[in-house]
Amino acid sequence: MIAAAAVVAALAGAGMVAAAPNPTEPSSTSVFNVGAQCSIKWAADTLGEWKDMNIQLMTGDNWNMVPITTVAQNIDATKETSFTYPCPDVTPNSAIYFYQFSHPENKTELLWTTRFTIADAKGATTPPTETTQPDGQSIPWGKGALTDPSTAVPPPAYLTGTQGTTPSASGSSSASVAPASTSAPPSAGSSSAAGSATQSMSTSRRRAAQPRLVPRLVLLPPPRRRLLRMPRLETLRRV
Repeated sequence: MIAAAAVVAALAGAGMVAAAPNPTEPSSTSVFNVGAQCSIKWAADTLGEWKDMNIQLMTGDNWNMVPITTVAQNIDATKETSFTYPCPDVTPNSAIYFYQFSHPENKTELLWTTRFTIADAKGATTPPTETTQPDGQSIPWGKGALTDPSTAVPPPAYLTGTQGTTPSASGSSSASVAPASTSAPPSAGSSSAAGSATQSMSTSRRRAAQPRLVPRLVLLPPPRRRLLRMPRLETLRRV
């Protein structure tokens, strides 16, 4: 996870600050109580690429980010610049949470907010369990989770490589991943296979219905023997 300021700086070097919906809230000092409204804000995308933005609540260190739940889907970040939802019940209540922005047009184009705090319903918090990132940076972090993991909404399908409809945080969504259309539809393939099988079966039946020709043995009478007449030998008379 990269802090929002670092993301902006990186994009500025690439000349993309005005394009992406750069996160502006929450900040490192933001604290939201469980059950209250969690707010997320960003600058609008000016290139028209983020028309189907999804937001995930994340935890973990900068190198091993862990998705907790998907909080928003199908947001047109070229028009909308904020989103609010009921803060989920998480554990521990600490400054170890952040958001990840993504969109299906380019699944490797990711944006992150800085870490913020989700406190319990009374505002109580605990410090992060870790103080140093894997690369040595002094950035506190920790691993959080939903108190009830069964309520988690899975990541968008394009981030996991799966196909099918992914439910939204509100329980309904029109977002889906269409199956590849390069192969023939199953119905067409089934009809073709059925037709071939029927044709083959009909041919077999026709062949089976035809009488089998068995060659008959015809006995021919033996050839008649012709008697050769020998010339008569006349006795030579002695003269």
